[in-house]
Amino acid sequence: MRERILVHLAAYARFAEDFECPEAMCQAGISRAIGKSRAHTTLEINRMREAGLLTERLAHVKGAKSKRKTYSLTPHAMEAERNISRHIRQMEAVVDGQKQSGEQAVEHLMEMLQKSRPMAYDILLSSKGLIDTQEHVSSRSEESSVIAPSYDLPDDIHQSKSVGSRILMANEHSKRGDFQEALKILAQCDDCPAVHSSRASILRKQGDLTSALQEINLALKSISEDKPLQGARCQMEKAMILFSQGNLARSLELLNSVEGAFRKEESQIDLLRYGINRAIVLRGMGDMDLARQCLTDSLGLAEKTGLDRFKAYAMVNLCDILNEQGDYEESAKLASQAADIFGVLAEPLMHSAALFNLGAAQAGLGKRDEAVNALEKSISILENNDLLASRISWLQGCSEKLRELGLEEKAKALMDKV
Repeated sequence: MRERILVHLAAYARFAEDFECPEAMCQAGISRAIGKSRAHTTLEINRMREAGLLTERLAHVKGAKSKRKTYSLTPHAMEAERNISRHIRQMEAVVDGQKQSGEQAVEHLMEMLQKSRPMAYDILLSSKGLIDTQEHVSSRSEESSVIAPSYDLPDDIHQSKSVGSRILMANEHSKRGDFQEALKILAQCDDCPAVHSSRASILRKQGDLTSALQEINLALKSISEDKPLQGARCQMEKAMILFSQGNLARSLELLNSVEGAFRKEESQIDLLRYGINRAIVLRGMGDMDLARQCLTDSLGLAEKTGLDRFKAYAMVNLCDILNEQGDYEESAKLASQAADIFGVLAEPLMHSAALFNLGAAQAGLGKRDEAVNALEKSISILENNDLLASRISWLQGCSEKLRELGLEEKAKALMDKV
């Protein structure tokens, strides 16, 4: 329990002296994050204060009318948390048959099971590195609200364990840009809404939009009326397929229609996806300011929930807008953080995108050498993962940036790859 509190509060160290603090630093927020009752949490907080691990102060809390007690880690506690996190990074795990680093496993558990970071750490540390997510799908904390099933898991997961595991494996391959292997895995599954939806997402990323639309329509036709959340998730996927086809107005209409379902079920992960996707569509429609606000809100929600992967997705999309608006300092900062996260999670497509944004921001700041280094790293990641052909527009973008920096030969060599 103490280690869970250390891990949870470490994410909020930067607010220790701020005028306004997140609710996650109060007893109620800590209790939810660590999966223990308020009474048990209060007892442990008091013990940690006596042991010199926590400091307490009254502070304004976002959304609260009056000041509340908030808690922060002392330097000694921060060192203890760093030891825990260092141990996690050094671990290797097998999650649903897939070998992963400790940090990848934590992100996987947080996303698939909608666990807080402390709870994901706890599962990993107690599993001895061998995890079957199905064993944790129905687990509940003492005072947790009902949590919606993850977007990547079928709703009837207990009746289709092998299907659920294959979908998870396929989605992991998709994140790494290995689309063909992902589709091969799904081909081994009997058709069901979750399989159709996962296949649609992969086909969309591949650029096969006609097949993607057929798959998501099959998913929508086969979803029963008593599963509105699953239907809303499929509608969101359809919205992004339509966006890719250029039907922006219909895409935004569909996205707006599903927000209510996600809020009703209090599904944080779906609200994150919704916010980021809505921003992408708004940007495509030219409403840059509203898109920027959507992504800023999504970034705040990702930080609150501790989902680093979605935090990085929000950052990458926000950097696109910041670069267009000339806010290069902020873009460089966020792009660097996103690149670090995707580098750890081994997602080459998004790692490359973050580095491209970083290079563009540094070029805007006049930092020529740093810009060239970031752009070349971005292309190298695509090349090393056989992803060049799927991202021709990125190569062209890098080439244009190199020309702007006066590096005509490098730009020409890059276009030769195209």
